[in-house]
Amino acid sequence: MFRKDGVTVWWVGAGLYVEADGQGLLLDAPVSAVSALAALGALPRLSSILLTSGRARSVGGLVPLLCALEPHRTDAPLTVRSCLGEERGEGLAGAWMAAWPGRYPLLVDGFLPGEPFEAGPFDGDTLPVRHGEPVWGHEPGVTAAIGVAVRVRAGGVTIAWVPGAGPDPAIRAACRDVDLAVIEIGVEPWPAADGAWRLSIEDALADAALAAEVWIVGDDGQFGMPRHRDVQ
Repeated sequence: MFRKDGVTVWWVGAGLYVEADGQGLLLDAPVSAVSALAALGALPRLSSILLTSGRARSVGGLVPLLCALEPHRTDAPLTVRSCLGEERGEGLAGAWMAAWPGRYPLLVDGFLPGEPFEAGPFDGDTLPVRHGEPVWGHEPGVTAAIGVAVRVRAGGVTIAWVPGAGPDPAIRAACRDVDLAVIEIGVEPWPAADGAWRLSIEDALADAALAAEVWIVGDDGQFGMPRHRDVQ
């Protein structure tokens, strides 16, 4: 857990939950988010979800999360934001609205990678990054897909979330002078591919050199030990 000036950040397994002024923002919706938010008692405070890509690890928990939120929702809409051109998050939200109609208001909003966003006490920027997804089968490889890193601001605190990215100058820009940078590195087996599609731990620490605190996490959803800027 990270806490500073009334802003708190929790790792929820392949995603981040950020809370400020009694409202919560979820960055990505992994399957583990439902149990993690329930354990924190945070489901009543979740007001907005931002999906950084359409990979299964980022959107796979969206439908069960929307169902788990039902006892805690009022007439205030829950907002789900996803990248324009990436249809999986929007599709899952639409499927939930069709299969469980009228449960509570859900606002599905799209953003262009690179656009800023606002969500209650939070505002921030999305930064397009080199993002790929593994393809298995007869011709395994990696295919390019839409994905972003995110800088979130609240109460004078700035957090960066960099999931599913390969080496890209945008990562250093996302992490520059933030209070907390959370960067995902590649640890799961992937097919062979031309070029680098995932970060190494050395890449992550170099890109986050100007962050006050760094969390290194794996693309298997596991949390590494916090690493500070003075780590060599």
